[in-house]
Order: sequence, then C-alpha cells, then structure tokens
Amino acid sequence: MAEQTFYFSDGPYLQAMHGLHAALCGSEAFVKFIGKAHTGKSSVCEKLSQFLRHKDYRVIYFDYAIESPDMLRAMLAKELGVPDTFNFHRQLEDVCRTETDKPIIIIFDDAHLLSDITLVEIYRLAEVQVAQKRIINIALCGEPELEKRLSGKREFKSLLHNVSHNFVLGPMDSEITARFFHACMQEMQREGLQLEPAALSQFYKVCKGFPGPAYSLCQLLLSSRESVEELHPLSKEELLALIKGANNEKPMPSSGYQEANRWLLMGPLAAVLVIMSLALLLKQLA
Repeated sequence: MAEQTFYFSDGPYLQAMHGLHAALCGSEAFVKFIGKAHTGKSSVCEKLSQFLRHKDYRVIYFDYAIESPDMLRAMLAKELGVPDTFNFHRQLEDVCRTETDKPIIIIFDDAHLLSDITLVEIYRLAEVQVAQKRIINIALCGEPELEKRLSGKREFKSLLHNVSHNFVLGPMDSEITARFFHACMQEMQREGLQLEPAALSQFYKVCKGFPGPAYSLCQLLLSSRESVEELHPLSKEELLALIKGANNEKPMPSSGYQEANRWLLMGPLAAVLVIMSLALLLKQLA
C-alpha cells in the first residue's frame, strides 16, 4: 500500500483530520501517527475514538503502553469476548467473522514505549484475516523515537512494509500559533485580550508552536487579566514579566527563554485548536 504523509502543521488542519478518519475506516489499514510530546496526539486519538464508537465501529483504545504480548492478548480477549487460549489468533478469526461489515479498530497510544516483542505481536494482529481479507485496522500513535526503532531494526521490516498511512503531527508555525491564541481567547470569552505584534512573536518563541505550552500560556494571560475591565494589548515586556512572575525564578535568559519553557511544559496539555478542529470534523463527518 502507498504510504501517505500528512504534516498537520501545514495546510488545512481539518483536511489532515479527514485523512486520519478515512484511513482507519478503510480496509486493511496499518497507520503510524507520529508527533513530538505536547503536540496533542492523545487528544486526537481520544476524540476520534469517541466519534468512531458513535458511528458503531468496534474501537479499542489503549491510552497506555501495553507491557507484554500476554497482557495484550488478555486485554483483547476481555474486550472482544475471545477465549484467552494458546490458539488465540485462531479464536480471534472466528470472532471476527461476525464483524465483516466494518473493521475492528485498535489504537495504541504511547506506542514508542512498547517493547519490541509487543510491537511484533501487534503486527500479527494486523495479519488476522477473514475470507482472505484483513479485518483489524491498527493505529500506532507515538513520539519520533518509534519511527527510529521501526526503521532501524530488521525484525520490523515486514511491519513497515504493511504501513498504509503515515501521519506526522508537527508543531504549529507562527501563523497557526497566532490563530491558536485568538481561538483560545474566543473559547475563554476574552476576545478583548490581545497581544501586540512583538508580544505575539514572543508568544510563539516561548511555546515553540506546541499546543500544550501555548494553552498554558493562554491560561496565564487570562488569570492575570480576570479582574481588569478595560483591556489593552499586552506588550512583549508585559508578557515576559508575567512569565517571570509565574516562574518565581531568576530572570529568563534571552537565548530561548528556557526557564519559561520549563514552567510551560508542566501545564495542562489540552490542545484547544485540536479539539475545536475535531468538533468541526465531527459535524462534517456526521
């Protein structure tokens, strides 16, 4: 199958989300979904799982790394009502014969934490067939080190050969980060809270385009202006002062503002733009 790569930070975000949905609902799909920490991968997986279940797909979403093949088989046996025996894959084929209208979808979050033997077992699941047709669609969601492991080890050659879609969730560029900020303010009902151009540029430098840190910074700005009735655009200096006060540490170095990034990475990882885009996606797909 031809591999397709979508960089979610490029072009219409909604178009990329359509691609991910279409891949998992298609036939014989084995999807890689790669992104750095704090890019919103888990939010995407969770919301998409909810939508697919709403559309009567059998979805199994593992939001943690499965420790071993035995644990994986035991969890699947429980979810699918399959006897957990030594002949598990044959039993799984028998159960799947009743699921031929729609594929079973299994999503593995934090797949970069899976052991090699568990990854091989997941590949074996993807090979389960009914009437010479694979009926289990797999999505591996993980950080870039997953890509390196799969590409660097010979035992994963067959797995990579069967990958049908490759999705890459990258950080936002400066323009999309600005849209993210305005979307956050609208969501928080504080449209009047704005940043001067230099402050907006600094906002992007601090969060580096990652939704989690960007959202944490939006919350900091909101909390600092909750009691202010007349809002004025914040300057770069005011923004840096807010971050310095939140850190309660020494002044941030001018090269990269590493201390600010350390504090922001500890904030909530909710990705408002991801969730809002998913809401639009769900409406269109419905």
